Amino acid sequence: MLKQKLKYLIKSLPDPISRLLIGVYRIPYKIKISISNKRKIANFLKRESLKLELGSSVKKSGWVTIDLKRGADLHLNLVKAFPFPDESITEIHSEHLLEHLTLEEIKFLLKECFRVLKIGGEISFGVPDFARACRVYLLDKDRFYKEKFWLSPSPNWCKSKLDELNFLIYADGYHKFMFDKENGIQRLREVGFKECRVRDYDPEKDDQKYNPRIKNGHEAIYFVAKKI
Repeated sequence: MLKQKLKYLIKSLPDPISRLLIGVYRIPYKIKISISNKRKIANFLKRESLKLELGSSVKKSGWVTIDLKRGADLHLNLVKAFPFPDESITEIHSEHLLEHLTLEEIKFLLKECFRVLKIGGEISFGVPDFARACRVYLLDKDRFYKEKFWLSPSPNWCKSKLDELNFLIYADGYHKFMFDKENGIQRLREVGFKECRVRDYDPEKDDQKYNPRIKNGHEAIYFVAKKI
C-alpha cells in the first residue's frame, strides 16, 4: 500500500521530475535483478547442455527462459548483448518474438545467437506466416472470414478484409517486421547460419496454440538453422 501511494505521488509531480524520481526508484530493483542474473547465469553455465528460450516467461522443462516479464528464469533485454560467453549455448528457440523487433534489432539478436551458440548448435524461431495471410486475404469475402487464421481477436475498427490484414501486419504498433519463407531464411544466412530451412511444427518445443492440427493453428511459420 505504501509503495502504491509513493508511486501515485511521484506520478502526480511535473513530468521531468516524475521521470527522474521513477528512474531513481527503480535503481535498487535493477541492481537486484542484475545480481540475481549473474548468479543464475554462473550456475546455468555449469550445465553440460544449456538451452535458451527467448521472449518467454513460461517454464519449460530443460529450457532457460529469458524475458523482461516476471516468471522468466532470467530478466534480460534481448536487444542488448547477451551475458554469455562465445560458444556456450547448445540450442536457442523463440516463438512470436522477432516480429516485435525492428530489422536492425533482429539482425543484432541473431548475431548474438550465432556468437553464443556452440559449433553444431541449433537455432529455431516461429513468427506469423505473412505469405499465408496474403493468400487468405486474396480469397473471396466469404472464404476469407471462414479461413482467416490469426489468433488475436480483431479490434472493432476492422470493417473490411484489408483492415484485418492491417491488424495482422501492425498489431496496433506491436508488430514491426513480417516474415515469409524467403526472408526468414535470408535473415539467418546473413549472420552466418547454415542448413537454414522451414521446419514443421514441433509439439515438444512449440506452443500448442500454433499446432496446425487445431483450428487457426496455421498462423506460425517456423525456421531452423545450425552454426557449423
